[in-house]
Amino acid sequence: MQKRIPVLEDHSWQPPVIAIANAPTVTTAGTRYLVGTSPTGVFAGQANKIAWKDDVSWHFDTPSAGWEVAVIDVDKLYHFNGSNWVARPASGDFINANQSATSGKIPTWNNPNNLNDGYGVATGAGDSNLDTKIFRADAIKAYVDNLLGATDAMVFKGTLGTGGTITVLPTTYSAGWTYKVITAGTYAGKVCEVGDMIIAVVDRSGSGNIDADWTVVQTNIDGAVTGPASAVNGNLPSFNGTTGKVIEDSGIAAQDVIDHMTDDNIHFSEGDIDHNNIQNVGTYQHTGIDAHINASSIHRQTNYVSSLKCIVWDDASVLPTQINE
Repeated sequence: MQKRIPVLEDHSWQPPVIAIANAPTVTTAGTRYLVGTSPTGVFAGQANKIAWKDDVSWHFDTPSAGWEVAVIDVDKLYHFNGSNWVARPASGDFINANQSATSGKIPTWNNPNNLNDGYGVATGAGDSNLDTKIFRADAIKAYVDNLLGATDAMVFKGTLGTGGTITVLPTTYSAGWTYKVITAGTYAGKVCEVGDMIIAVVDRSGSGNIDADWTVVQTNIDGAVTGPASAVNGNLPSFNGTTGKVIEDSGIAAQDVIDHMTDDNIHFSEGDIDHNNIQNVGTYQHTGIDAHINASSIHRQTNYVSSLKCIVWDDASVLPTQINE
């Protein structure tokens, strides 16, 4: 049987173990292990304990905070902190630094184990000696934000509407701030559809805000109608083609249509007059193939009324001339 010093368990420095293991692979007398955190087999239930084997069986020592033990297979010294075994740095794990350094500088490597004084840290574009400094992340962000602001570049800020980044436009913004509309509505006095982009065109700091601070880029053009490059003022439009989305100048002035609808004359072409195509304007009243026509409202030209069976004049004292019966 292995002989042991009775007070060995009371010493912080323990004899070395061959490895850290959840189950032993060597079982000869005198073998020592540091039991792992998920032990099995004969090590089951003995996590973090030191196991040692005599001629008959395994024994387990419960560590106390401060115990140290060398693990041979990894050539490291382990320290028990009261809960877990923690590896101490090996000699090759230490970093050699300069004996002096500048506070706040970022060190640089000059070989795998040595550090030099390194670079200073720049907090803004106004810092001196920028060629020997590294910008902090916040300094880079501030620089980029200022650059974008100076050029009024579009900066996507999120979505506008129910469930979006914002539900109403902010009162503090910079020119170029852009939001995508996800809820149709009126924003800054402008009617927007889902998909439209609303963009700030001036800078504001919480006051002086007006609707003209924003412009809308329509991206949702479903059903939009396009027209010609130019048209005559006052002319009526008409569809070009059958898509319903292209219009053109009809060549007909709206005022001409109004004039024809309000004058007292009957307008028709030679040989076309009959009860079907006399325009129902002025004093004319359609009554089948007969008609009542005021004598003062007809263009008196030969054969205009030759196809009527009967004409009854409202004013019998005024008779038309040049009518062939």
